[in-house]
Amino acid sequence: MNYQYLVTPSSPAMSTSSSSESGKRKTRENEVTVDHLRALLEMETGKYAPCADYLSVFEASPISSSERVSDSWRRKLCEWCYEVVDHFGFDREAVFFALNYLDRTVAARAVSSHEPPSKRSFQLLAVTALYISIKLHGTTDSAEGPRRKLKVDSFVQLSRGFFAVQDIEVAEREMLTTLKWAMHPPTTLRFITYFLRLLPLWSTDPYSRGHQQVVSAILDKARYLAELAVCYTE
Repeated sequence: MNYQYLVTPSSPAMSTSSSSESGKRKTRENEVTVDHLRALLEMETGKYAPCADYLSVFEASPISSSERVSDSWRRKLCEWCYEVVDHFGFDREAVFFALNYLDRTVAARAVSSHEPPSKRSFQLLAVTALYISIKLHGTTDSAEGPRRKLKVDSFVQLSRGFFAVQDIEVAEREMLTTLKWAMHPPTTLRFITYFLRLLPLWSTDPYSRGHQQVVSAILDKARYLAELAVCYTE
């Protein structure tokens, strides 16, 4: 997903604008950005509030550690998701959505049944979550050509035949039902890009090379940390 439009103002270059006009325009843009951030925060604390720590619940189960879903097992699946999206050229933010779906689904089931899933069931949910995420949010990094999608058969192949088409389709319906079709959580990267829009201008021209280089450098580092955080539960 291209967030460049969020980092830089949508207005044309202001090299000939006065400092006063630039300041007023920046103030208006900040007000709009703050409104967007408030909306994201409302979503994050409401419909998409953080789910329960299901891994802690699983640690108390009598299942042996070798069979129990753990943080390391979740991290391996997260790394696999990144490998898939990188291989097919999808935006890496699709992994954020996939892990969000996975965590919320497993947490909801853990709260209702108090029974941890097997590693196989957890893996099936991870594959299904990535399938749904790419279906809904899987834009490619390149803007050229039609939007690409992966069919469910591709995920059967990616799982090396461990899961059949029917397994993924059944899991997809169950996941959508569990999540009540709430599939558009606010992402960390979206917060980051809005925060960057609130950076003060040190030039009358926000399109100046120096300004853009600083903003891009901050975005690159913040994006990396955000992607890394998806793999960890703490």
